Amino acid sequence: MPFGLKLKSKVKVALEAPLPPQDLGVDTVAISHQPFSGPKAEVKVELPKPPPPSGQRQMFGRKPIVPAEVPVVPAEVPVVPVVPVVPVVPTVPAEVIGTAAVPAQVIGTAAVPAEVIGTAAEVPAEVIGTAAIPAQVIGTAAEVPVVPVAPAQAIGMAQAPSKPRLIFTRKNKLNIPPELSRIQEQIKKSQTTLKYVDPEPAPYMPEDRKGFTKFIQTRYEYFSLPRMPKEINPDACNQTIMQTYKYQAFIREYMREASPYRGVLVYHGLGSGKTCTSIAAAEALYGQGNKKIIVFTPTSLKENFLNELTVCGFKHYQLKNKWVRFPINTPDIKLFALTVAKLSQQYINKLGKQNSSRNVLWMPDLSADESEYNFDTLEDWERSSIRQQIYVSLQNTFTFFGYTGMTKKYLMDIAIKNPTYFDDAVIIIDEIHNLTRLMAKRLDTYFSMKKDKKGQFKPGSKYEPVTVDTWVPKRQGPSDKYDRAYLFYRLLSQAKNSKIIALSGTPIVNIPLEFGILGNILHGYFHCVEDSFRGSEAEKVLVGKILTNHPRVNFYSITLSNGAYNVFFTILDSSYKKQINDSIVEGIVYDEEATSTVQEVYEEIQVLCKDSNIKLLNNPVYSALPLFPPVYSTFKENFIDESSLSLINPITFKKRISGLVSYYKGSKEELMPTIIRDEIVECKFSKLALGQYTAARLKEIEEKPTEDPKTDDLVTSYRFRSRAISNLAFPSDLERPFPEKKNDYNKEAGITEDIIGDHGNEDVDVEELEALEQAIQEEEQEEQEEDEDEEEEPRLTKTTKSEKVMLPYQVRLANALKELRRRANDLYKLDPSAPEEQRLSTYSAKYEEIYKRILASKGSSLVYSQFKTVEGIGVFGFALEANGFAPISVIGPDDNLELSPESITSLTEHPEQMRYIIYSGGESVRVRQMLINIFNMRLDKLSPKIAKVLRDITYDNNQIGQVCRAFMITGAGAEGLSLKNVRSVHIMEPFWNKVRTDQVKGRAIRICSHSELTYNKDPELNERTVEVFTYISKFVDPKTIDITLQINDESKTTDEFILDLAVKKDKINSSFLDAMKSGAIDCQLNSFENEQITCFIQEGSLSDFMYDPRLKNDIATTEQSERTVTVQRKEYKIAGISYAGVQRDNKIILYNIKNIQLREPLGEITTSAEGKKQVVWLPGKKPVK
Repeated sequence: MPFGLKLKSKVKVALEAPLPPQDLGVDTVAISHQPFSGPKAEVKVELPKPPPPSGQRQMFGRKPIVPAEVPVVPAEVPVVPVVPVVPVVPTVPAEVIGTAAVPAQVIGTAAVPAEVIGTAAEVPAEVIGTAAIPAQVIGTAAEVPVVPVAPAQAIGMAQAPSKPRLIFTRKNKLNIPPELSRIQEQIKKSQTTLKYVDPEPAPYMPEDRKGFTKFIQTRYEYFSLPRMPKEINPDACNQTIMQTYKYQAFIREYMREASPYRGVLVYHGLGSGKTCTSIAAAEALYGQGNKKIIVFTPTSLKENFLNELTVCGFKHYQLKNKWVRFPINTPDIKLFALTVAKLSQQYINKLGKQNSSRNVLWMPDLSADESEYNFDTLEDWERSSIRQQIYVSLQNTFTFFGYTGMTKKYLMDIAIKNPTYFDDAVIIIDEIHNLTRLMAKRLDTYFSMKKDKKGQFKPGSKYEPVTVDTWVPKRQGPSDKYDRAYLFYRLLSQAKNSKIIALSGTPIVNIPLEFGILGNILHGYFHCVEDSFRGSEAEKVLVGKILTNHPRVNFYSITLSNGAYNVFFTILDSSYKKQINDSIVEGIVYDEEATSTVQEVYEEIQVLCKDSNIKLLNNPVYSALPLFPPVYSTFKENFIDESSLSLINPITFKKRISGLVSYYKGSKEELMPTIIRDEIVECKFSKLALGQYTAARLKEIEEKPTEDPKTDDLVTSYRFRSRAISNLAFPSDLERPFPEKKNDYNKEAGITEDIIGDHGNEDVDVEELEALEQAIQEEEQEEQEEDEDEEEEPRLTKTTKSEKVMLPYQVRLANALKELRRRANDLYKLDPSAPEEQRLSTYSAKYEEIYKRILASKGSSLVYSQFKTVEGIGVFGFALEANGFAPISVIGPDDNLELSPESITSLTEHPEQMRYIIYSGGESVRVRQMLINIFNMRLDKLSPKIAKVLRDITYDNNQIGQVCRAFMITGAGAEGLSLKNVRSVHIMEPFWNKVRTDQVKGRAIRICSHSELTYNKDPELNERTVEVFTYISKFVDPKTIDITLQINDESKTTDEFILDLAVKKDKINSSFLDAMKSGAIDCQLNSFENEQITCFIQEGSLSDFMYDPRLKNDIATTEQSERTVTVQRKEYKIAGISYAGVQRDNKIILYNIKNIQLREPLGEITTSAEGKKQVVWLPGKKPVK
């Protein structure tokens, strides 16, 4: 029988499995590409199916990125008949690469041509008698290697060229145990069961219509949150079944494929479950619309996201289940594991090398009752195996991008070779502020027009504005480079038919422009066209009707100018159109065929106008307009008043963010610990510290920060010396070396993610401007290095020839640290009777104050410093050890981690000793997780060696810090970290913005983070409490300091100066955040659980546009026609029923308590002639008993 296989593109093929035997039921073979990063070529060869009918959606249709040197294999592969049963099994070499040929153990003339590359190859004639069979035959059943679809991207790494591997699939039913078949059906049902409240949604109201607010309140009334109970439920964290809260379910419903809403910012506060909110929406879209799911996370937080998926993802990914094991002892079970469980071939191979008792597939019985759940009762290796299996499966279901580790080259490959990669997808962006803070600094280069010598504006060398066409980089030469932030922005903002869910509890970090940029990504650009015609008023009306009745036209305006009517209109997003009935627009509906571009729509409008004897001038001007200017100077001009540090044009801003923000203040009070103290601790300089600080500060004032871009030399970094000495002074006989290079400075300063920045602010004080510019430089450095393992601490031993020789600065710093460690016991005593040169307070009043509060705390403490090595947590660790603490550290390779001998000695021989952990961000991801799990005493998540040591000690938890008293972090630990039972937080120095310090607090104050502790209504007895302390250095007597510091610094220390800057930035950012809360989609739905917010409401209907896409026009018309009225609502109870009451004149107007918009009054409370209060109900409004 003929057997045909054609390769019509240049592909290197590795035959890892020759022809399959008949008993596997293989009918046909096809070739497709899969991502591959190993030494072998990989091709997925599977059964082709008939092409779907035109317009039919393809299940989870990913479009992998294929580098140019490995073109996509054409799909036209001929049908291949069944291979007959073959009695003999000769060996076939594993690889056919380059010009290697398959040996002719194929009888007759059937042989694979020698050259598979460059020309079409055929496998001719009959394959009979002793055709080649895979060598791996066990008994009579052959194990057929299969490679399932792998995620398109590896976290933080550039994609390796896509190469082929041969695999086989079958169409006949697998021979698996009945129980496994039942579980398979359960999983399928779980994935595809309708998750939405509204099974058949009616047409939608676009977010740019004035009736949108009323539409949301009416359509989604089911999701309104009830009033909060007055009594706290202390057992609220004890629920074992994961539930989706209403504010989470609303996002799932709002972002369904049928809705025209492209993107949403989940601006939900601490402990609200933002990740679970996004997962609920994404999995519903995956189950109902077959959308591919792409997850962007900071590389270091990938595991956090995976952990959340095991809590609130699809039921079969959740740990709390009844887990059933199936030995992987047959080819059918292996195929099931690869195709249904979505495990990888590599993982299956790894299992096969273990003891046969551990070579098992774990599947959850979804029909089991909660009482049958067994995960917590399984052995350590079983729980670990289940976790690993889930993680592997998740990464074959979701596509993960580590956006902080993706290279420019990798993004350029996407932009050039597959610019539509992010189309037709659900895109989740975790901690979105990490992207937008970079974009806010970098986009100016590509979108700004600069003045030439004549004062005329002209494009810069990198000027590349957005157009209505799909963007492909114009500059593609080897020396041409685009900024990563710009590449991200262009690719995400142009994605078609995608749903973008951005997550952040801090959407503005440095400047409000960050949200403006995010708004453009979530909304997408307006695709516009403008033309004109000359005609009468009646013809103007006719053109308006044509535009109204066109299913793809959205906003339009027709204005008279210079004797001609100017016609401007935009179109709806791809796959959405207006539903029109008898010339009445009923709303927006989903239609995957509605993909006409603005150029195509214009041509259709032109024809319709021509049919009505109206001739457009046929001079269309196409443009793509952003929701907000992506350039800081323009954004500031329209929205920021720098004198009052506040938002201007607030109504315009709120209108334009319509439909883009969901706000929920955070978790319920009963789920969170109570902050009983949040205060500034003033630490007075000692004489030694004051002298060193004064000398350092005078030097900083004398030297203006300058940098030679060619040599990267940094003469001085802004206030680095005085910032450092504000934390720690060195002994007078030991010199503190300072950085000479920018990179040295950045590494030592503990460069952090979220740095304040102020761009182009002409009015800012010069001193402030220098501080802000320094912060921006730090941000840029960390953006390049934040997800690489930080450089090890400077070596204290001689380097070999194979080791990198340290720079002079690193050597001097290493020697200084060595000396401090050696002398720590003599320098850092707490004994007030000790000589001054031996007291800790002499060198750091902050260290002493922090140490005292750690001892006084009723439990464990979190300590944060921006500085990693010297003045921050590094030397503070020396001070702790000098006063009786011991470090907890983890050593060994990632797959065999164990506690250091010093840590084991402390835990086993001195269990009462206080201990500390340093979590700097320089460790591997695996080590970081171990340190967190040690602190939280999650024994089930620890390596076997570490778990054994902790089980052998007398403590079974760390509720009062008995295992680890202090957990110390730098900026790398301020995001994504989740600690349990922390009773005090110590922030060693102020930061450039309030966001960072709030993040630090949030590592200890989390949903249910203190549920293991005792709750009591009496504040003195309640253990679910946290104290927060921020430390700043102060002068003992400002009048006695150097006169230069009195004049130049206004007698403020560097700590005080940075704190003041943070307060100023917080004021302006807060004005925007308040506007975002007011304009949130679900402002009214969540009103009973949010703080007091005046919800922004626009009255109108579907035909009333809320704003003009052209910002200048929008501002001009808005401020003339809009005004804001604020009223105060109070609750009134009448006959046991609560009403909302508003004071007007001498009356109190009563409304339904849920009626945030205060429409349709029910009655009023008036005063009778006798002076008594009485209720007068409007007709038909009196409540019926």
